Parts: sequence; C-alpha cells; structure tokens
Amino acid sequence: MILTKHPALLASHLRYWQYKGITLSELSAAAGTEISTSERVSAEIVHRLYSYTEKRLNDPYMGLRIGHQILLADIAPVMNAVLYSADGWQMLRTVQHFWPLLSEIERLEIHIDPQRYHIRMVPILPELVHPQQTDTVLSGFLRLAAVLLGIDQTPDIGVNLRRPPPADEALFSRLAGAPVQFNQPHDELYFSRHVLDVKNPTGDPVRMRDALQDTQRLLSSLRSRVLADEISSLIRDQLVHGTPDQGRIAALLNISVRALQRRLQQQHTSFRLQLDQVRFHLARELVADSSLSFPDVANRLGYTETGSLFKAFKRWTGLTPGDYRLLYGSDVPLMDEA
Repeated sequence: MILTKHPALLASHLRYWQYKGITLSELSAAAGTEISTSERVSAEIVHRLYSYTEKRLNDPYMGLRIGHQILLADIAPVMNAVLYSADGWQMLRTVQHFWPLLSEIERLEIHIDPQRYHIRMVPILPELVHPQQTDTVLSGFLRLAAVLLGIDQTPDIGVNLRRPPPADEALFSRLAGAPVQFNQPHDELYFSRHVLDVKNPTGDPVRMRDALQDTQRLLSSLRSRVLADEISSLIRDQLVHGTPDQGRIAALLNISVRALQRRLQQQHTSFRLQLDQVRFHLARELVADSSLSFPDVANRLGYTETGSLFKAFKRWTGLTPGDYRLLYGSDVPLMDEA
C-alpha cells in the first residue's frame, strides 16, 4: 500500500525546517531521496523527515510549532471548497470527504455526542505516522478552524492524544492552543456542537458547486492512481504463483473484471500493460542479483520457461539478462546462462 501526502500540506513543514536552518539538501539526504515541492510525498519519507528533524532540533514541541504556521494555501486542493462553504458543518464535511487529497496517511473521522463534535485522526498504518506528525495535523486543524470559525473562542474545546505526556504538559497545552490530555484512546480535537452553526461570510453556493466539481475530479484522479498502484502491488505479489490472472486480481480488489478493465482504461493502460511493467521493473532488480540463477529469476516473474524471460528482457532493455548482469550486477559470475 502506497500512502502519500500532498506537497502543499508539506509546505508548512519545509518552511519551518528551513527557518530553523535545515536546508532542503540536508532534508533530502535525511529522507534518502530528493524532496520535491511539486510531487506527492510518500508516508515513509514524511516519517523519516520527522524522525530526523526531531533529533536535529531536539524539540518535543516541533509538531505543534509547524501546525501554528499552516496557511489556507497549504490546503490548496480543498481551499476553494472550504472558502465557499455555507457554514462550519459544510466546511468540516468537505474537508473530511476530500482529506485523501491532502493526506492518505491518516483518515479523518467525525464522531458526535450530545454536546460535542470529535474530530479524530486515525492512522492508516500507525507505524508510518510519527507522533509529532499527529501534533502538526491537529494543531494546524485547530489554527485554520480558529481563522475560519473562531473555534478558539469557545470554552469547550480540547485535544486528546494517545501519546504519553511530554516533560512540560502546560507548555504543550499553551502551544496547542487548547487543553491537552495524554494517554487517551484517540488522537482527536473536540469542541461544542454550536461552533459549526456559524455562517461563513464568504459562502457562495454557485462557486461552491464549481469548487466541489473541480475537487471531485482531483479526488477521482488520485483514486485511479491509487488503484493502479494497488493493482501493480497485487500483480507483484502473485507472480511467484505464475502469470497472474486479472480475474484473481479483480477478486482481491473486490471488484468485477469489467470494473477493473474500465478503471485501467481511464488511466490509459490495461491489465496486460500493468503486468508487463511490473515484470520489467522487477526483472531489472532480480537479473542484477548475481546470487540468483536465471531459471530462478524466470520463476519469480511468473514465467514457466527461462526462454520467455530472455525474450521479454531483450524487448525491454535491448540486452540479454547475461549482458545486463555484466553491466549492472555484482561481480559474482554466473555460469548457467547458456
């Protein structure tokens, strides 16, 4: 599963880290890849950045400080839909629905009791969500809600966190802008229900309709990309059992074969092309590994004959597996190509 965060939402993080003297090249080195401000960033990279900068700055409150400087522009994919919402409730539901555009790393849930709304951040893969990242999201959410709804003026507001308390709980609460309780069952922001009754002075139903259509197109595009990535991952997992069947992949996705074909067509690709692409990328890794015989490589790619591997690899790269291994593999010779 590939989870990502939108570069606009990462912008506030980069601003803060650079303000603290950490260069983009240093951050890229810590992440193990070049940090792009135009492409979505994977959950693994975001976690590495948080782990590195927490140690580098030695600041247990870093996440809150980053959240303080989140701007409307940092939620660019949903900004117009938020600005033209009729009231606080429509704003909240809009953000919840389109949250994957901002971040696929966690899920935004709304829970309602007789007195309060509870806005929970639920990590999709908890091991990929740094505690300070949760601090940033909740702090940023609170800041934008204060700007748009005046939520900071209501007395019945607070934050619950699953994490243990820091050394200075009072400082943490001051920085959060609301009372914080630790060792709680959920990571959440809560506030009085009446807050969302506030009318939005910039609400505009016509512009809201247009904004929702534009934002929905972005979300549909993202989901198509996510589906293609998940199909590729499933194909890779199934290759060891032979050439994957699209019926099997569709069943694993809980959709029909026809729906699978239609969604891939929307991405201007097909199951056959996806299979070929996965085999190509995996073949380069395996062929370069001199500890593997070519029959082993063929088997891992789902081929029943080594000759099929040689034919496909020549088509992909213009080289035989043996020639490719001599150029890009380890120094250990392999004697069974003939």
